[in-house]
Amino acid sequence: MKSKMPIKNKVTTRITLIIGILLFGCSKSPETKILGTWMAEDGTRMEFFEDSTVTLQQTQEKGLSGLPVSGTWTRLSDGRFKMSLSMMGFTTTNAFEASFPDRQSMEIEMDGETMIMKRQ
Repeated sequence: MKSKMPIKNKVTTRITLIIGILLFGCSKSPETKILGTWMAEDGTRMEFFEDSTVTLQQTQEKGLSGLPVSGTWTRLSDGRFKMSLSMMGFTTTNAFEASFPDRQSMEIEMDGETMIMKRQ
């Protein structure tokens, strides 16, 4: 004899399944999460655009003139991001790891250093 699941349990199971799909199936990719303007405590400002361009502006204390620098970004097959920046005929390329502890924070790890940035 087959045991039948009560209708109430079937409805609850379906609702739970739908909520799970919505929460986990629709999560944003790192490529989407990185988009926008980010600011670090030291004044470093980065803006990532959908067309894979980026602008970076650092304070003079960080070694650049404080002028914005532009370039491109992409996601590498190993999950890291690559950013290439050009200024006065010179191009520098760096790979970094980015994690997103919450919707308003990004942690960038590059060359053993971690920079915490807040969404603007």
